[in-house]
Amino acid sequence: MTSALKLGLFGVVAAIAALSASPASADVKPWDQAGVTAIAQKLVPASEAFWQAMRRQPGDTVGSGDSGENVSLQSKSRTLTEMTQGLAGHLAKGEGYDKTLDLYKSMKELVDDITNDEMFDSLDKPTNTAWTNFATVLKQIAPYYAPKAAGDMK
Repeated sequence: MTSALKLGLFGVVAAIAALSASPASADVKPWDQAGVTAIAQKLVPASEAFWQAMRRQPGDTVGSGDSGENVSLQSKSRTLTEMTQGLAGHLAKGEGYDKTLDLYKSMKELVDDITNDEMFDSLDKPTNTAWTNFATVLKQIAPYYAPKAAGDMK
């Protein structure tokens, strides 16, 4: 295994670990409309970069029967971009935690679907880099959507 491949796989594993972990109570942040909106605005170009990298991702030969997985991941990456645009838009209109929580949760479920996709482990380096950049921004917004972030002390 080449060092570049090991580095790429390490990046994928690190991104999955970062996204799979729930924010610890120390990572929970009180709701900050301006701060969350600013982070969500960064999610949009990060998700768009991942989607564009997925579109350039080398795929299997058409007609080989193997191209479906790559197309599925491309479709999920496009949906992720649309969801980040929606979240950023709702937050920019002043909609807070209660009105955006379901959208965030849906986006997080899609992120889990993407990282669990069988093709995810074979992404090329530019796509891995784009994903890692997206994951880094997503990790910044997660503490604001933690269960106790909006004062829910159940």
